[in-house]
Parts: sequence; structure tokens; C-alpha cells
Amino acid sequence: SNKPAFSDWYNRQGVKKYTEGQLAGAEADYLQALALDPDNANAHYNLGSLYEDLQDFDKAKSQYQFAVKGNLIKAKNNLARLWILENKPELATPLLWKSLQEAENQPLRVRYNLMKNFGWALLQQQQLEQAETFLTGAIALATTPEGLEQITTRASAHCLLAQVYEQQTRNGEALEQWQTCSQLGSIDNPDQPKWLVLAYKALKKAGKL
Repeated sequence: SNKPAFSDWYNRQGVKKYTEGQLAGAEADYLQALALDPDNANAHYNLGSLYEDLQDFDKAKSQYQFAVKGNLIKAKNNLARLWILENKPELATPLLWKSLQEAENQPLRVRYNLMKNFGWALLQQQQLEQAETFLTGAIALATTPEGLEQITTRASAHCLLAQVYEQQTRNGEALEQWQTCSQLGSIDNPDQPKWLVLAYKALKKAGKL
């Protein structure tokens, strides 16, 4: 049967519509792709991303969970981030740890996000030394020539590392990270605005503004 091929075709049409901002059309195409092939992990992932854009996090999580069954690392990463946002880091860390084991052939951006999110989950669990290790690792990836080109969320790891240092009362180092966080941060990123507020407060308090 040709169903998987047709399913892939609908998935690609969905991506095209999604890129053009036609979200309802994209959703219909992804659902059609999944009607033809319920195991199409990429269609589950894309539908999850779309629901995440629409702030429908429960629907996003269930689509990512299907994509995780197809062993899509980017789905594990996105699902882990949603668990972190719900303050359930214990559900995020196994997904991220497993993905990091399998990530050497993944694009740099994916490896960066896995390390950054793992550091974030560890920070939530107060495992500060390990959090520092993964966040400095993420920053090292992001500051390679390739990383500077490909990674648009470089601020995030700095904003998180600042919080690690604050909790360790390494105040000078925290301020340096807050400065980089505020220089690189963007209010268009879903995670960074709340951190930019923290950065602003910390820098203001230290008389650095």
C-alpha cells in the first residue's frame, strides 16, 4: 500500500502551509497525514509544534509523545521543555539524558537545545554543579563559528547559568551572565522575556545599568 508515501506528501504540504502562516490548513494536512499513517512520527512532531504555537500544551504533549515513540530526538527535546515549563523536571531529565546519548550526529542546534534544557531541568532540581556543567557545555557549542551561525537562542543558556551562579552566591559571575543574557536575549523567544526581567533587576540592583 502507498499510504506512507501519501502520508509524507500531506505532511510536506502541511509544512508548506505552516511556513506561510496558514495554521488551520496545516493542521488539516497533518491530521490527514496521520489518518493515512498513524505512525508518521514527523507529522506527529509537526502537529505538536503547531499546537505549541497555539498555546495548546496538552495537545502538543500528546503529539510529541507519539513522535517520541518513533524515537525523534527533537520531539524528546520539545516534550522535555514542556515538562520543565510545568515544573516537572523529573519527567524531563530521562528524555534529555537518553537523547544526549544518541545526539552526536544531530545538528548543532539540536545538541545545544538538549544540553540547555538538561541544564534547566537540573537547575529546577537544585543540582547546581551538574546544571553548570551542561549549561557551560551548551554555551561552548553556541560560541563555535558554526554555533554563532546556527543557534538563535544563545541567550537562554546564559540566562539559566546566571540563575545557577546566583544560587551559588557567585555574584560577580552571575552578573556577567546576566549581562550576556540581556545583550543576546529577545522578547520574541517564548522563554526569554521572564529571564530578561530577572537580568534587568539584577543589573539594576548592581548599578550596572
